[in-house]
Amino acid sequence: MKIYLALFLLFQHFVFAQSEEVEASLTIDKNYSFLSDPIKVEFELNDSSTNFSPPSFKGFMILSGPNTTYSTTINSSSTKAVSTKKSKVTYILKPLALGELSIEEGSFTVDGKIYKTPTKSISIQENKVSSIDSYKGKIIVLCEISNKTPFRNQSTTVTYRVYYDKALKAPSAVRLVFDNEYKNDFLIGTASRLDEGVNLQNYNGIEYYSFVVQTDFLRFKELYDTYVRGMLEMDFDQILYTVGDDSFKKTTTKKIPFESDRIVVKNLPPDYNRFRTVAVGEFSFEPNSIKKVVQHNSEFKFELILKGKGFIENDSKMLPIVTLPPQLHLVKTEVDNELYYEDNSMSSVNTIQYTIMPLEKGIFLIKKPSLRYYNSDNDKYE
Repeated sequence: MKIYLALFLLFQHFVFAQSEEVEASLTIDKNYSFLSDPIKVEFELNDSSTNFSPPSFKGFMILSGPNTTYSTTINSSSTKAVSTKKSKVTYILKPLALGELSIEEGSFTVDGKIYKTPTKSISIQENKVSSIDSYKGKIIVLCEISNKTPFRNQSTTVTYRVYYDKALKAPSAVRLVFDNEYKNDFLIGTASRLDEGVNLQNYNGIEYYSFVVQTDFLRFKELYDTYVRGMLEMDFDQILYTVGDDSFKKTTTKKIPFESDRIVVKNLPPDYNRFRTVAVGEFSFEPNSIKKVVQHNSEFKFELILKGKGFIENDSKMLPIVTLPPQLHLVKTEVDNELYYEDNSMSSVNTIQYTIMPLEKGIFLIKKPSLRYYNSDNDKYE
């Protein structure tokens, strides 16, 4: 009987023997990361602990965590069986700066004793830009220009259409990037077209997925001989981790340069342009109202509304002519433009607000305003 009891106690000793001394470790899932990518870090203890103190995570944003798991495994062999316990704490982080960032030490506490994880560094690099050459013929940007030989100040639309290979998955985000000249000198408005969706279209005999990013409204004040140049940025997402209901992704941005056909801007026809007209389009006045009784030395406002094809700026040569008697002083003129895309061209509602100060008492006549413009459809000044 004593022999059997001794053998049983010896077997119990082998089964519940601890595998190793208690140690804490830190694992980062990669040696380097790009600035926009999530990083998974795991703090682990080869023992059970419900008490973990995380580092400060300086230089990182916590996207998820702490997510804690516990496990027990029994490894057996011909000579012994070993019970191993583990405590694991997982975080998903996003780096906030470039360069070498450190994950500082965390600590587990077991029976009043502290076990610290090591400090590890990770190199954070600029977001990876995919090679342009590898996407040649797979991603195409077309600039569809309504008029490649516009007059100065004539509104021109450019629609940006993208064709991409059917083998590529749908992008998660799309952006167009232009230089300052485009944004400051040419661009007057944008109509987003992404909500029109993706469809299959043929281009040069090949079927692509296609969508329109946006339509831009341009006008050229000077005699430009130019091209529209820019960069298409397409984001493609890859799911890296799923923790509970949360998914964490890596985003790869593909940058595709594009260039339009040549645009040559020309002057308005000189014939009969005695008034040096610079507005181009086709406009009509909306009825407007004006206060008939105002206070002396008190400002008042009246509005003109022009509708039609074209664009009016706060430019004395482009605005309607308002003739005021000397007793009424024009303080300022303000222009508000509402642009919209209709029938493959730009139209606008131009609200022009005049602020006037009466300098004397009396009854004064404001003559009906007039607008002189060039109608490119009729090839006439009107």
